[in-house]
Formats: sequence, C-alpha cells, structure tokens
Amino acid sequence: MANGNHTPNDIENPPPIPLATLLRNELDALPSFSRMCCIYRVLEHFRHGNDRAYTPQAVFIGPIHHGKEKLKPMKYHKMRCLEDFLKRSNKSREDYIEDCIKMIREKEKLLRSCYAEPIRMASDDFVKVVLVDAAFIIEALLWHIDNPNNENDLMLLENQLPLFIIKELLDTVYVGSHSIVDLSYMLFYDSMIIEGKEENLRRLRSSNVAHFVDFLRSLYVPLSGRGGQIDTVPKVTELHRSGVKFKLGSSQNLFDLRFSKGVLEVPRFKIFDETELLIRNMLAFKQYHYPEENYLSDFVVMMDSLIDTPEDVGLLVKYGILENILGDNATVSTLINYRSSHIIWCISALALHDGVLINYHFYFNTFSKQLNDYYRTSWHKWKANLKQNYFNTPWATVSVIAAIFLSFLPSYKLCVLLSLFNS
Repeated sequence: MANGNHTPNDIENPPPIPLATLLRNELDALPSFSRMCCIYRVLEHFRHGNDRAYTPQAVFIGPIHHGKEKLKPMKYHKMRCLEDFLKRSNKSREDYIEDCIKMIREKEKLLRSCYAEPIRMASDDFVKVVLVDAAFIIEALLWHIDNPNNENDLMLLENQLPLFIIKELLDTVYVGSHSIVDLSYMLFYDSMIIEGKEENLRRLRSSNVAHFVDFLRSLYVPLSGRGGQIDTVPKVTELHRSGVKFKLGSSQNLFDLRFSKGVLEVPRFKIFDETELLIRNMLAFKQYHYPEENYLSDFVVMMDSLIDTPEDVGLLVKYGILENILGDNATVSTLINYRSSHIIWCISALALHDGVLINYHFYFNTFSKQLNDYYRTSWHKWKANLKQNYFNTPWATVSVIAAIFLSFLPSYKLCVLLSLFNS
C-alpha cells in the first residue's frame, strides 16, 4: 500500500539532480591534464574553411584519424613497412613483435596522455596503431619513402605520434651515426622555408621535441627575443619608391629582418605548395602549446605588410630574397594575403580590447619602427624619385645635367651657343 508521502509517479519522475551535482560529475569525468599533452585536434576557428591543411590525404598516423575509409588503401603499404622494420632485428619476427608490443604497452598510459582528447580505443587496438605507424615512420626516416604526400601528412598536428616512442623503437634496430633529430631533418629538408638551420639543429635534443610539428617549429625558434607594440610597414614597391635598397641577408634565422642606413636585409626564404600547410600547423601547435610565442605569427603579419601585389613578389625575387617555387608571382601574393588575414584575425581575437591591441608583444616592433621612420622622411622619397626617374641611365643623367646647365645661361649666350651648333 502506498505511503501517504509518495505518489505513484515518483518512480517515473524522480526529483531533478541539482545542477551543482551535474557539473561536479562532469568535472570528475574529465581526464586529468598531463604535462605530456602535445597532440591536439585543430578547432574550427583555426581551420577557417581549409580542412585540407590539417587533415591527412594519404597517410594517417596515430589514433585521431585512424580507420577513415579514404585512407584504408595505405593500410597494406604500412603493414609492408612493419614487415621491413621487423626484419631489421636480429631476433625472430615473433620474438621481436612481442618485444615491441611489451615496450609500447608499458608506455601506453604515457602515450595516451600525449593526446589532448581521450582516445576511445581498446588497449590492443591502440598498441597496434602505435606499432604499425611507428614502424612506417622509421622506414620513412631510414629510406625516405618516395611519396611526397607522406612527407606532407607527417607535418600535420593531428597526425602525430610522440617522438619518444619512435626513438625507442628506432634504437632497437638502428646502429647508425645519425640521431633521430638528424634523420628528421633529412626527411623534411625539402620542406624547409629557409635553408641552413644547422645552428638550431645542433642545440636540439630529442628529449625536448614532442613530435615532428614541434621539431619543425624548433628549427625556426629565434636565438634571442624581442617585443613591443604591433606596427605594420609599407609594401615592398612603396619602400622601393622611397629609396629603400633590398639586400639578401646572410643570416640563417628566418626572423632576422634588419634595416640600417636605407638598406633592408631579409634572409632568403622559399614559397612552395606546402608552405601554407606547414605554417598553419606550426601556428596551431604554437597556439595550443606555446601561446606566449609570437614570432611566427608576427613574421606572417610582417610578410602580409610587405607583400600585397605580384609586383612586390617580383622585387623580392629579383633581389634573390624570395625563391618562388610556385612560379607565378600573383599566386604567391594571393597565398600570403589569404593566409595572413586569418592569422591577423586570430591575433585580434586574442588581444583586442575596445579596438586596441593590449598585452601583445610584436616581435618586429624595432624593425618596423626603423623602416617607417625612414619611409616617412620626405627627403628620401624625393631623392629616390630623382634617381629612379631622372638619373636611371647615363644618357638621362647627361640630359638632366645639360638641362640644368642651360637653364642658368643668360639668353644671349644661349643664342650664341645655338647659332654655333646650327652652323
């Protein structure tokens, strides 16, 4: 018999759970944040309508994109790479597989903690993915597998394995003189924006590198820091018209832009098909993992200021500063402007307050101030205009000097000269 304090609908309609309890339960269910976390899924506002820049097209690595239908054809190729990798050991295939599985399983918790989101995979499935993909990467490092898409896909933030597990597996079969850092450098050499990063390479240790995207980012880290208020500069053609001379810089630091006594020095850098993909993924990783680092995004903003038209690109190519692998100057200017617009939006979203950028330390502040001070001096523009339009050839110089000389002659002397000339 029902108690007088309850109704028949109590079981069907239990009292609501307090909101505080619901929130507490959700917070308790969150995975603990690990200091090892370094592999992130790129959020939509970073993608900016360009999923291809963050999504593997041929080779899936790690658990985030594992099992996608369009990437299944590569599965058999990866298994062949696993077979080749296992043959490198002096042990039997069966024993070595067991050793590799044991090694990965012992590090499974640590490996899972490297991913920012929970990995919903059974233990055996996860260990298999790590082993197969690590073997594929090791074969790519040792043999430079001849497939351009392999290299491109290995530069994607969502498509990574922690470097430490690749190194540990590599050390069981490789007895060569090159470190995993050296091998990574050789694998990605053709994708470098600037050549000759040996100085940064020498100070890199694999223990300080999270994965391939972090490795590529580390190659471009400036050796010294700078900062100040954000400031843009005139484009290349405008600077040229104001008398600025362009010189190929000798520095191997991409961010070492220098301006002194009217000469702008820029290190040689390359623009190729993968440039946008590489920079986008390094920027995404920077935003999640190193939010205080601005130099890469600031470099893109600076290039957007300097390069606006195909003519700007053409001048940088002419002076040997920019190597245009794409071939078409208009394509390069469009690529830089489109890519930069998104990065500038991200900077504004993070640091804009009442229309003013606050707490943002622009890496190229001193450089841009020097360049702007020179550009705003009228004398430099007047002198450059005179030189570029009136003294640009020997005959033009002679003509101007003659005109000036004749303008100072009294009219009667000018008549005598003309009569002598006619006679």
